[in-house]
Amino acid sequence: AQLNQPYGVALDSAGNVYVADSGNMAIRLLTPVSTSISVVNAASEVGSSIAPGEIVTIFGTGLGPTTGVLAQPGKNGSFGTQLGGTTVSFGGTNGTMIFSSATQVSAIVPYEVAIGNVADVTVTYQGQSLTAKAVPVVSSTPGIFTFNSTGSGAAAAVNQNNTINGPTSPAPLGSIVAFYVTGEGQTTPGGIDGKPATTPLPQPVLPVFATVAGQQASVTYKGGAPGLVAGVMQVNVQIPANLIPNTSGPVAVPVSIQVGNIPSQANVTIYVTR
Repeated sequence: AQLNQPYGVALDSAGNVYVADSGNMAIRLLTPVSTSISVVNAASEVGSSIAPGEIVTIFGTGLGPTTGVLAQPGKNGSFGTQLGGTTVSFGGTNGTMIFSSATQVSAIVPYEVAIGNVADVTVTYQGQSLTAKAVPVVSSTPGIFTFNSTGSGAAAAVNQNNTINGPTSPAPLGSIVAFYVTGEGQTTPGGIDGKPATTPLPQPVLPVFATVAGQQASVTYKGGAPGLVAGVMQVNVQIPANLIPNTSGPVAVPVSIQVGNIPSQANVTIYVTR
């Protein structure tokens, strides 16, 4: 379109440009088009590879609707593979959709994606596609969900008394804390794409280990998080009884959860107390 006496310009949060075309008595809309996308673990925001069942977040522009849409389960209780006009395919197979917006989408890697291969990750919105080429598929890429959703800082963890772990509700030494992880890889029974976890709760095929403040900690449960979609693993960890010396208040200590040979991201903490 040709402009005639453009009067003003504005930008929205999705990167759209609006031009007041006064001579034509019209508002012109310029929509940005990405040339690339980045794929990261939804919990850790660390990228470079994907694992079956991993929840990933994809960043770019023009990926979905301007107003973000959060997925809801269908009548059968499962989540679908299309959301707000957006689909995400992994090696040609559409993944379960969790969130869709213009600059960020979240989806779950299908369990059928073969470990040891590479897979193109393609986001398609209203007929336009963007692809991250040849992303390696590995056995696990564990990431711990954090309270602020940035991949670092306080873990989104639940204390044994069902309070949210934090500076005002630290975990007593010797108690059990529940963490939420994605990227554990294949499970037994095998994961069903888009289905919330029900009994028998799926268990990761690979072994799971935990450390708190550098000390090995006992993992009392690792497997599906009841009611949450397949791809979210709950890991219950007992805080070592001798972890910290006498202290007058809560202490933030680092935590790591390892699946197979791969540890979770650095800089995740929980609060503990005597």
